[in-house]
Amino acid sequence: MTNKSTSPSRPNRYAQLKLGRLVEGLGLANSVVAAPDEPVMPVMCDVPAAAEARAKRATRYDQLNFVGHPKVMSILDAKAAVVSSRALFLRIERTVSTLIIVGDGWQFDASHWLTEPEIVGAILWGLEAWSAGQQSNTVDTRVGELDRGFWRYLAQVNRQGALSLRQLDTRWISGFVKWLDRKDEAGTPVWSPATKAGHLTAFRVVLKKLMCAAQWAGRLAPNLQIPSSTWKGGGRRRNPREVLDDATVARLLAVCRDEVLSTATLLKSAWAEMDASMDQADVNALPRSAAAWRAIFARRYSDSVPHDTWLRLNDVQLRSAPKRLGTSFVELRRPVMPRARDLVPFVLLLALPTSFNPDSLRGLRQSQIDYPEEFGGRRIRFRPPKGRAGRKQIRTFAVGDPVGPEALVAMVEAWTAHIRRVAPAPLKDRLFIFFSPLSETAESTRAPIGDFVGNSGASMPRSWYTALRQFVEEHDLPKFTLAQVRPTSLDLVHELTGGDLKAVQAAGNHRSPQVILDHYTSDAARLRNNEKLAAAMQTRDRLVETQGMVADPRTEPQEADRGCATPGFTCLDPFSSPMPTEVEGRLCKAYGMCPTCPLACVNLKSAYVGARLLQLRATVQVAQAELEPRRWHECWRAVGERLDVYWLRLFDDDVLADAGTLTLSPLPSVE
Repeated sequence: MTNKSTSPSRPNRYAQLKLGRLVEGLGLANSVVAAPDEPVMPVMCDVPAAAEARAKRATRYDQLNFVGHPKVMSILDAKAAVVSSRALFLRIERTVSTLIIVGDGWQFDASHWLTEPEIVGAILWGLEAWSAGQQSNTVDTRVGELDRGFWRYLAQVNRQGALSLRQLDTRWISGFVKWLDRKDEAGTPVWSPATKAGHLTAFRVVLKKLMCAAQWAGRLAPNLQIPSSTWKGGGRRRNPREVLDDATVARLLAVCRDEVLSTATLLKSAWAEMDASMDQADVNALPRSAAAWRAIFARRYSDSVPHDTWLRLNDVQLRSAPKRLGTSFVELRRPVMPRARDLVPFVLLLALPTSFNPDSLRGLRQSQIDYPEEFGGRRIRFRPPKGRAGRKQIRTFAVGDPVGPEALVAMVEAWTAHIRRVAPAPLKDRLFIFFSPLSETAESTRAPIGDFVGNSGASMPRSWYTALRQFVEEHDLPKFTLAQVRPTSLDLVHELTGGDLKAVQAAGNHRSPQVILDHYTSDAARLRNNEKLAAAMQTRDRLVETQGMVADPRTEPQEADRGCATPGFTCLDPFSSPMPTEVEGRLCKAYGMCPTCPLACVNLKSAYVGARLLQLRATVQVAQAELEPRRWHECWRAVGERLDVYWLRLFDDDVLADAGTLTLSPLPSVE
């Protein structure tokens, strides 16, 4: 985004407005806030960059090439040495004897694939066609699965020489499936269902591209078929991703909030001091303070972000100033441009409420954020695309929270405004960009600016993992990954809604609740589901064993405690009843005895509970005329007295009045 300032010494007014909203949201003191017509951030105009951006957006075709999905580079023939890349993250280097597949942060030596010269050309072409639009880590995974599955099977079964492409028929694929499904000597499957499905999928997606291409379809075996799903339910049987426990989530939120608030306070003070020093600072003068240094730095390098190495050789005045000012070069430069580590708490505070996929969150763009007027007020809305789903994820949040999404976005935009203008074209629209000192050489002219996506060509592939590791170590947190935050957030929704799959589906932006069951049901959610199933089985067994002498739990409302033997009461531990007739570890069957049990409790605000207690009191009174006097006095007289003297007196008259108007299912008679 190019800022349209009129003077190279004036800051970005858009960043100033953003900062103003951030300061108000954070509730910070306004004693050092700049006046509305004064600069806050030293962001300068970049006319050449703006012209270049407009030129790239000249036609719709150019615009698609500029911001669209990266393409995969074409492979070269056996005689070539290097392939020119037409992708941002994948490169295939093939010679007569070597084959290297290079991605963003990874590379794979596939030279042993060259033993099948006809097959390798087709597979590489299919891999190239499929990889367009895929994430780099997805391509990395599929390449490894191809090697461990398809090529390993090819090496074991084809010992008579090179295989032709037409020999890959349906019978050969059936043999591949049987090979994946093989067992060891002990009868244990060699691979889990999920692993087998991954190996087959890696081969299928490549083969599908070949079958759909005219130049390859005629060279394949006729009537070729490959199954899409052979091992049903494999995803449900694999171990789910571990979610963060409640204590870790609470601690993580606390440290992120504290760090964001302290960073906002520091930046606000530094920007105000820079604003005060901006007009007085002489570009050629020796800086006498940190504020003067930042003002001079911002004015001297208004259209570039110099490397540290370049400054050492070309600007000794600014580079040697930190030692004289009693601080570090990193801290002096920090208010002007953030580091990757500085943005970690902002990403994490957005991860939990949005439940976005890691790639969608780290690659969030400014153009995917707007501020609609909905639900009676202004809100912030995120609309990043979800890669595999092929549609957008939409989240909206209210504004005004000091560390809410709106305040976080405003602060990041103001903080990155200076480096955003001089960032490479693929990074200008990214929300999370930072100073990344890559290729720090005197000859390097590329702006050292990176992002957390890793396929932009201008960022450090592992910058997010390195920054997150530093964040975890500094705050002494348990090790975790960003991929664990999404299932943790969805698990919290699952717990708060009592296992409502539709609510989890809405929070996770899934097309079907089946996706949740297959891939997003955490260990904690599975345990809660098992507990609910066990409770239903236990109450059903109790109803059958007592031959209907306890209340049927199926007739009870949602608020009722179905594990309690008497409707209306709540039991603190129904498997450890103190009643003399009950067995430890079994569900209590002492129907009607809850008024005299020390583990019983009730909801005094519930009309349903009051109605059930009145109903039990009437049942006990009826039993006085039906049971033998001795039996009633020994067992049920104490129950009736306890209801009259203690339990019913706890309710307000209004609650009991409402209880008298309810119609409930009848209670079983007492014995």
